[in-house]
Amino acid sequence: MAPYARRLFHQMGIPDADEIDGIPPAVALQQQRGTPATRSSVGSATTLSNLLRMLYARAGDDPPAQPIIYAEAPPGCTGTFCCATPALTTIPGAWPNAARRRSRPPRRAPLPPMIMPPEGINLPIRTRTSIPGPPGLAVARDAESLTRRAGREATLALGFAIILATAGCAPATRPAARENPDAAAAQQDWARRARIIPRVDHHQHIVGPTAASRRPAAPPPVTLPAPLDSLLRERGRLSGSADAGDLYTEDAQVVDRAEETFHWVQGREAAAAVVSGYPTGRELVANAFFMDGAVAHVAGEVLNVQTRRPMATFSMGLRRDAQGRWRIATEMLTPIFEWPFERVITADALVANMNEAGIERAVVLSVAYWFGGPSPSYSEEEYATVRAENDWTAAQVARHPDRLVAFCGISPLRDYAVPELRRCARELGMKGIKMHFRGDEVDILDNPQHVEKVRQVFQAANDQGMAIVVHSEARGAYGRAHAEAFLNRLLPAAPDVPVQIAHLWGGNQYRAEPLAVYADAIAAGDPRTRNLYFDLAEAVPGAQGSDAALREIAQRIRQIGLDRVLYGSDATTAGGARIAQRWAQLRHRLPLTDAELQDIADNVAPYLR
Repeated sequence: MAPYARRLFHQMGIPDADEIDGIPPAVALQQQRGTPATRSSVGSATTLSNLLRMLYARAGDDPPAQPIIYAEAPPGCTGTFCCATPALTTIPGAWPNAARRRSRPPRRAPLPPMIMPPEGINLPIRTRTSIPGPPGLAVARDAESLTRRAGREATLALGFAIILATAGCAPATRPAARENPDAAAAQQDWARRARIIPRVDHHQHIVGPTAASRRPAAPPPVTLPAPLDSLLRERGRLSGSADAGDLYTEDAQVVDRAEETFHWVQGREAAAAVVSGYPTGRELVANAFFMDGAVAHVAGEVLNVQTRRPMATFSMGLRRDAQGRWRIATEMLTPIFEWPFERVITADALVANMNEAGIERAVVLSVAYWFGGPSPSYSEEEYATVRAENDWTAAQVARHPDRLVAFCGISPLRDYAVPELRRCARELGMKGIKMHFRGDEVDILDNPQHVEKVRQVFQAANDQGMAIVVHSEARGAYGRAHAEAFLNRLLPAAPDVPVQIAHLWGGNQYRAEPLAVYADAIAAGDPRTRNLYFDLAEAVPGAQGSDAALREIAQRIRQIGLDRVLYGSDATTAGGARIAQRWAQLRHRLPLTDAELQDIADNVAPYLR
């Protein structure tokens, strides 16, 4: 295409369409000189032949009545692939057509989903790799991010696979699928579900400079008695070494954190083997200890010597041996994973995350509520920080007005809650508010002052026409009484705006009682629930692997009504799972039918219509 025509792409809008067909595949080639040998072909110099062989042999399907063709090709077949009847065969789920809608308004052509194989299906593609298929207009407008996301090799392999397949070159059928009907059926089911893509992520966050780097600080270091200090220094020096065995007692017990289940191992030799597998360049810094006669306990952090960054926490039980030397009797190291909000998360990063999953729009919930608390008093510095975070979120969302919608973050118990809510609506143009009862220690059961404060916020939001998203879980026991108090004391204060319960039942870990209260009230036609909605953020992780809980959640969703259930991921860009991974986990674990999943994926909250 001519450069002049390409420049016009950015001036064009994205068309609304039920389906887009007939667009030729785009092949992205990275123009870069390789290091071929004198006998290299295009395929061997770029490693394209290996990738195509793997792709065709492991993930493809034969044309009808075409026998398997192995690497030892029969006479009459030239090259690695044999051309049969013209056919286009694809990786299941990689190149979805736009889903047909049942009486739905037109929507944009979806971006391709992340490839996530079902349980029992082992495709030769890493599950964290996003493989783009033939792009529609929505994909073609961002070829650079497409290539970066998929990786150079994957893009080249798929591009040439399209060319070869279109020319009639048929890949070999994956033997496991041919020989195992159950595996083939599971693969077909996975491929069918992979074509279901949510339109909106109704529960997302970005994090500004005022909210980043909020990892809780460790207690200050303590001064150890000289023998214990010497032992700890030597243990840090020998990290990654096979010579640490002499630091342990004969019957020492150590957690092997290299094992997925964190097994305890016993004995000096086993302890030395564990320590030898740790990284070098570590220092153990104690922030607590106890010593009583011949026994002691030390706890603290494991630091990277060069960066001084804490990499793990440790807890050690020490004991004197017969010679009076202190030795390690028990040791447990717990890795410190990257703090999800240690760095700024921008709207650009969120949009890239959405593109990877094929999500059209997202609701960005400001995290300014982090700075609140359970009392009405506050400092001017705190309110300035809250304002700054809401301002930053609004400015970031304004960079992508067709993709993102901003909600104001507030602590409902602070005296500035209502003025800040009004400012967010009038000056920043935010569409709603986000509150977190557990984080701000809101008590709507036994504290009338808290109830009144929250009611004032609900009323102000209703007056401003702002939707409400609330993490209604409270600290401690969270159950039926909390949901009933929410319905009786708070919901009537905002009768005219959508109220969205975060995480389906209001919290992270699954709680059956509050969800039952909400579902029963809706099923009974309770007029207070007229504008009550629920998002699915972390619904599957909240079930903690319980199939019974997942079945119960699915049944409650049906009782609530699919039209009230909104997809949300709560998958930040900085840490944890990606949006596409969260959606893949939900669509394959939550026991809903394809039609039910499609209805949820198509739902758009009233405040976005």
